[in-house]
Amino acid sequence: MSPLALYVTVIAIVLVLAVALRFLILVPTRACIQCDKVVAVTAPSCRHCGHRYTAEDRELMRSRAEGRARQPAPEPAPMTSGPVAARPARPRTGVPRLECIRCGGEVALTALTCRHCGHRYSAAELARMRPVSNTRGR
Repeated sequence: MSPLALYVTVIAIVLVLAVALRFLILVPTRACIQCDKVVAVTAPSCRHCGHRYTAEDRELMRSRAEGRARQPAPEPAPMTSGPVAARPARPRTGVPRLECIRCGGEVALTALTCRHCGHRYSAAELARMRPVSNTRGR
């Protein structure tokens, strides 16, 4: 076997193993308290919405994850062909929220950017933003 063929074979094996290990090694995850997308447990902030986690946020997410682990899986709803009812408003997660000054979307008090329009807030803009009510519609 030529040295070039051997080199290509070794590189291909290493790449295949790296991809396989990426899917075999499971990183513990949790749901972000602002955008509900999955992030790593060790992440200091959400990579989707930019929310920075405080100690209280981490405690809230940990208690939620433990509660979900203890609950049995819900039974699937029967399939119906009728109209789908709107989801009722659900209570907030306990994180204070503000209204974005550019688009009017809801963002967490600690967010540096709007998850809806992507606007990056200055300190003066954060001071002018208004808090929103205690329930939201989904």
